[in-house]
Amino acid sequence: MTRIIDKDELTSINSKTIVSFDKKGGGTWEIWNRYISIDGKPAYEIGNICGTCSFYFERLDGANQNINPVETIQLLNEGLTLLDKSVLEKVATIIPDG
Repeated sequence: MTRIIDKDELTSINSKTIVSFDKKGGGTWEIWNRYISIDGKPAYEIGNICGTCSFYFERLDGANQNINPVETIQLLNEGLTLLDKSVLEKVATIIPDG
């Protein structure tokens, strides 16, 4: 379910997606590396929490499951001029809560 908080903020709640954003420690840092995970397994490393370090996107070997949100891909490929409830509900199937 996606709900509109105000005109500038959207929040997804009760998502059933297998995609999540996770953080893990690195070196002496309790939280450092950031990941996009699929079904709880890191699939992409997307950088770290450092505000001055570059963002990067590296595919990892750990997660080998794919997601294929055909309807969402089709909508985005066609282009959007409006984010209405039906569009948000389709996109919410692939994004985690928050």
